[in-house]
Amino acid sequence: MISDGGLDKNPCYRKTVQIMVDHFIKYDLDTIIMACYALHQSTSNPVERRMVLLSHDLAGIIISHDTFGSYLNTQLKTSDEELEKHNFKAAKNILKSVGEYNY
Repeated sequence: MISDGGLDKNPCYRKTVQIMVDHFIKYDLDTIIMACYALHQSTSNPVERRMVLLSHDLAGIIISHDTFGSYLNTQLKTSDEELEKHNFKAAKNILKSVGEYNY
């Protein structure tokens, strides 16, 4: 796992170590390695670099949550799971088409 070295994710902190131990046990891992970039040096992080490109490409794109109709009831809870799945597939296709151009 790679961290940006921020104060809340520093591998020296007990909470961070505990989360890593929990992941180690939960996923039955053989090895777990925690690395971090120096604070404010997250531009070296490959995930951060990828997100910059994706954010740029997604700017101005509107993804409707109800392409095939609303699947939420008056309490904003899912009332139609199949319709919800169809709407998410439509959103996935939009995102997939954005990714095909540059990546």
